[in-house]
Amino acid sequence: MIIKLEGCQITDHSGFLEKAKQILSILIEPHQSVQGTRKRQQSRLLSSFLLLAMPIFTFTQFTSELVLFSTPIFLGASFIVFLLYMGTRAKYYDIVLFIALSGITILPTIIFLFGANWQPSDLPRLMIWFLVALIAGALLSKTRIVLIQGIAMIFTMTFILTVIFGIPIEDFDSHIGTAVVVTFFVLVASYTLEQNVKQVEQRTNEITRKQRELEVYTQLLRHDLRNDLQAILGLIELAELFVDVSTEKVKENLSQSMSLGSRMVQLLHVFSMPLEQPETNLVRHIEEAAQEAQRTHSDLKIKISSGNEVSKTKFTASRLLPMVWHNIFRNAAQYAGFE
Repeated sequence: MIIKLEGCQITDHSGFLEKAKQILSILIEPHQSVQGTRKRQQSRLLSSFLLLAMPIFTFTQFTSELVLFSTPIFLGASFIVFLLYMGTRAKYYDIVLFIALSGITILPTIIFLFGANWQPSDLPRLMIWFLVALIAGALLSKTRIVLIQGIAMIFTMTFILTVIFGIPIEDFDSHIGTAVVVTFFVLVASYTLEQNVKQVEQRTNEITRKQRELEVYTQLLRHDLRNDLQAILGLIELAELFVDVSTEKVKENLSQSMSLGSRMVQLLHVFSMPLEQPETNLVRHIEEAAQEAQRTHSDLKIKISSGNEVSKTKFTASRLLPMVWHNIFRNAAQYAGFE
């Protein structure tokens, strides 16, 4: 699309950007076997990291001093990353995640063992690798994985300094302290992130539940209130017909009208009740709904029988569950017949 403004020509690249976003979305879309919002987000993030790592490793191989040696460490790493990426596109996300986090944790050791002749002064570069590994664990996995990585980081550093460089352990205790501090702070950040994600998921589930209840409530308002209002109007008309004939019949009609009106008020106030209801006895819960239904429908007789185990059963009822019982009993009174 080309837009002309005061003699200037402006090219809109939104179409190109949208296509690029679509291609990227396809490249990092998780496999259908990966379930859960958080896990699918982590799968996308892992795929993005692997896609980004492939050209970085390849570029590093041909620009670093390792290109002078016969062992193509970074080029081999790029090929391994490609295989891992293909694994995320299949149903092997968990396996790929384990390999990726393990690999990024031990990669510095591999570089020190098979790479150039590094010196102890290069340890800050090693710390950067470890920090990247911990952050990746925090973003892609759980806090306990970060703890395992931190412990592995400390032991790896100790191994490199004592075995490879032959330095006494008392000479690098400051490095161990730095590793512990880094691990601690990343652990705190990971735990905070994990708790925030749980809160977001709980809030999302609560909103979804409220949305479903709202849809049911809307249907109840359309269906139940219309029927109850029609029933109340009919009972009032009957009461007018029997006002001079049978006082008992008038009282019965008015009592049924009051029960229907009470049910309407209950329906209108259902969403002023707390979302989480306290535990209640299952049989007692049904009996209360049955008593209300029998007051509303004089010809309806309800008998509830249950075993000892069921009689002791407690559960947390939904706010709309009483409406379900009322509908069942009302339909039975209207359509089930005398038997």
